[in-house]
Amino acid sequence: MAENEHEDEDREIIDDEMTEDTDIVFFSNDAEEILRLCDNGDIFVHGRLAENDKGVVEGLREFLKKSGHIG
Repeated sequence: MAENEHEDEDREIIDDEMTEDTDIVFFSNDAEEILRLCDNGDIFVHGRLAENDKGVVEGLREFLKKSGHIG
């Protein structure tokens, strides 16, 4: 058994830490989730599944504006 194997024994492990999350998430400066790109191809804007390109474009524009990249 490796010497460091139980180093984090007292640390509480959250279930999410045990699974690999491959989604790409865009947050505003105030930590609001604006856009989520899922590994299965789904795109969410403000937590709602985007059904058309216009919703995705609007979500991306909002992210860029709130993060100060566009005016």
